[in-house]
Formats: sequence, C-alpha cells, structure tokens
Amino acid sequence: MLASALVLGACAPEAEPVASSEPVTGQAGPAVVPALGPTEEPTFREHVAPILHARCTPCHHPDGSAPFPLTDYEQARRKARQIRIVTEERYMPPWLPADGAKPFANDRSMPEGEIEILARWVAAGAPEGDPAVAAPAPPRFEGEWALGEPSIEVAMERFVVPAEGRDVYRNFVITDPVQRDTWIRTVEFQPDNPRVLHHAVMFVDATGTARSLDARDPEPGYTGMDVGNLRIPDGQFVTWLPGRAPSPGVDDIAFLLRPGTDIVLQLHLRPYGRPEPIRVRLGLHEAEEPPRRFPMTIRMWTRDIDIPAGEPDYLVEAGYTLPVDVEVLGVYPHAHYVGHDLQGFAQEPGGERLRLIHIPDWDFNWQEEYFYAEPLHLPKGTELSIHYLYDNSADNPRNPFSPPRRIVHGFESSDEMGELLLSVLPSERDRPLLWDHFERFAFMIDLANVEKHAAGE
Repeated sequence: MLASALVLGACAPEAEPVASSEPVTGQAGPAVVPALGPTEEPTFREHVAPILHARCTPCHHPDGSAPFPLTDYEQARRKARQIRIVTEERYMPPWLPADGAKPFANDRSMPEGEIEILARWVAAGAPEGDPAVAAPAPPRFEGEWALGEPSIEVAMERFVVPAEGRDVYRNFVITDPVQRDTWIRTVEFQPDNPRVLHHAVMFVDATGTARSLDARDPEPGYTGMDVGNLRIPDGQFVTWLPGRAPSPGVDDIAFLLRPGTDIVLQLHLRPYGRPEPIRVRLGLHEAEEPPRRFPMTIRMWTRDIDIPAGEPDYLVEAGYTLPVDVEVLGVYPHAHYVGHDLQGFAQEPGGERLRLIHIPDWDFNWQEEYFYAEPLHLPKGTELSIHYLYDNSADNPRNPFSPPRRIVHGFESSDEMGELLLSVLPSERDRPLLWDHFERFAFMIDLANVEKHAAGE
C-alpha cells in the first residue's frame, strides 16, 4: 500500500547537510548563482559547481543513493551532456508537481535560470574556469546524526537485498522501542547502504499484527505494501528520501509513542547487481514538552479500479466532504506504475475550486509527500476529490506488463491504487468530530467493498 506518513515539522524548513563551506539545502528557491550576461561564458568553478552542490550532490556523492557522484569538475565534465538533458527535461532534480493550491515548502525544482546556465556551460564545451578562482567545496555527508545525538536510537534487523529481480517492498518491525509514554518531535533516518534504498516510511502498530507477520516470515521483516493495521503516527508523515536532510521538527507538534507499540519501517529496496546488506537506524528526538497542535490524516480512495489492457485514459474518482474547518499542512498522492495524471481538488461551499495538487506525469519511483509553505484553510462543507488518469497502454514506458494486461486494485506494485492523503489540523474542539466522521466514512467504504466481493462482482 501507500508508503506514507508526514515528515515531522511539515511547516518548518528542513535541516541542512553538514558542509565544509556555506551550507546548502538541496531545495529550490532563489538562484544559487547570479544571472549571467548574454555573452558571458559560464564556468564550472564560478557558476556550475554552486548549482550542482545545491541541487545534485545531496544524492550524487560517493556512497550516495545516485549511481555516480558529481562533487568535482572531472565528474561533472564526463556527465555534462547528460546533466543538460535531464535538467532541461526536468527529469532531474526529481520533482513531480506542476502546481498546488499554495506553493510547496519542499520544492526541489530547479529555477529556469540555473537550467539555462547548465545548458550554456555544456554548449561552451564545459570549461573549468580560471584555476586561480577557488571552486566551492562540496557538502560533506559523512558523520553521525545530523540533528545531534537522539533521545532514543533503534534499528531494524539487517536484511540482504537480492542481486537481481524486481524491486523489493518489505516491512521491518522494531518491537517496543519505548518504556514510557514518549512524545517524539522528529525522527532521523540513518541507512547504512542508501544506494539500494529508494525510500522509507515509518508506521506504528499497537495491535501486534506486524510482529505476527514478521514471525511467520523466515527472513527479517515481511513482504507486501498492504499496511493493514499499521498507522501513520498521529497523522504525521514520517519518511526518508535520498538527499533530503532530516527535519528538526517544530515546537508544538509531536507524536506519542506508548510502551507496547511497535515501529514498522516500510522500505522500497532496489537490486544493485550483487547481494547488498542494509540496516536502517532511527534517531528519535523527544519533544521538550507535550504538543499543542495535533495533526490528523484523512484520505480519499477507492478500490473500484479495473483497468482493461491497452486503456490509455482510465479515470478513477473519489471524494470526501469535510464536516469541520481544517488547516491542510500537506498532501500525499499515491498510485502505482500505470498512474499517469493525478489531480486533487477542494471545492469550497459557495466558493472557488482549488487544485490541491497536480502531477501531470506521475512516476511511482519518485512518490513523496508535499507540504505547503503555509497551511491551507478549508471550511466545513468543502468537497475534497481526486481525478486520477491511468495509462495501461503499450505506450506507457512504466507499464509493468508487456504486452499490457488487465490491472485491478491491489497492494502489490503490479496492481493499482488511487489515494490522496491529507495531513490536516482541526481545532481541538472539532478533532473528535472529524475523527468519528472519517472513521464512519472509511467503514462504509470497506463495507461496500466486502459486499461487492461477496456478491461476486
């Protein structure tokens, strides 16, 4: 199922990697180099290195998750043409949304001016520049915890990713990590082999179900994407993505871990040509005081997905009407490989229709959560909806089947799903009302699905 959870401190800027010069964030924003004159020739030392260090080296560094480093001139020169192509096509840095109801705080897209500088540098023959001009030093990524020593450190059991085959989706249980009620402000992930880890999501389980599933599997963890009884910790998405620095969290938001509750890490792992071991540590940072704001997660989804082979524009729709006012912190869209054009909307009562998010070219391999730079207020009665198109044709290069075959709803990556999760903040008065309303809504959807299958539909 959806690898989802909201990174703690959705409204806060991300922490920055430890750097030997000025720190860089790897996020989009103001250009990292001044604009060039129309006849000025860009060089690596003065113009290109700052762009690469800010946008690319968080993944493209030795032992990083990317397949090659881009930390010095020779590395960049050898990949110059490829750099121009992937940035002009906006394939890199990976950023899927075209727009949203508000700007996204974690926008990694590269500004047009920087894309132009890279293209002009390649066209000029990728010059290094004046040796007397010192190139900025790349960020350093070695070391221990970026956020400092955590209050609690836990780790999953080591797992060996097979050398070949399809991507691996596996859940690893960390049993009973706390001995008392503990408010967690933020979480830092430390994978020891990031090149095989595509992304990670943290869930919690107070039912013991994950322990049972783990015990039945002879290898560490258990397979599958169906989260079942797993829960997003107090409505907060807690995830890891390559190159993204950990969030320090915010003062008044935290989630509660109780004794007897397990942490479950859902990992998307990729074979790398040889057996590769991986172990992920978690640094849990305890809040100094109990939180004052309590996010919740609501979602729109459907299990009525049955896509004929060859269908290029299969439509999936679902919705939910808000029973109370909320502030939306972030959104997390989810589909699998034949998802194509994903849109989420909010129709305010008697008002305008807002597009919460639009991803015109969905890529399952780059799914993540998206946080608004400022919370989005939605009043009671707002109709939330999704409008997802799926391309199950042979023209879809991401189609897992060749030739195409029928694809239905399911929790394996070769099945399909259609979901949009929202991390929202209701008032404390309205929180139990929203919780009860949404639980009833979810129950009715599940009941309708059971009755449909019982009828043999």
